[in-house]
Amino acid sequence: MATRTKTHIAYGSQNSGFDVEVISASTTLSQNDSGKLFMLNGDVGATITMPSPQSGARFKFVLNENTPNTAFTIDCGAGLLEGNLQNASAHARANGDQSCVFGTTAVKGDFADFESDGTSWYVAATTVVSGAITFTQ
Repeated sequence: MATRTKTHIAYGSQNSGFDVEVISASTTLSQNDSGKLFMLNGDVGATITMPSPQSGARFKFVLNENTPNTAFTIDCGAGLLEGNLQNASAHARANGDQSCVFGTTAVKGDFADFESDGTSWYVAATTVVSGAITFTQ
């Protein structure tokens, strides 16, 4: 069963802000989740299924614990993932991949930003541990 806890972070005089949700089990996101910050948390990893690409959709995922016991996989759909990964010693490129995986060596604060043009998902991911975040087919 999906576990998602929602919080609204307000700032400024207009009470503007963004929603933060904690994900601790597998879940499927919808276009209504666009613009949210998702904190990945839990002793067991999860698969997060992204919605179909829609122009202007944005999602951010941040690991909220050190070295999870199992991976968190963000599934964008076959061939829909493009973008870049920066880690401690190298760069990697997503080129028609399917998933972005936060592995068991990922650390608190590692993150991935996803944006869509309506055709693909574009990712910019950062980790301090080489190989902790990967792209897969």
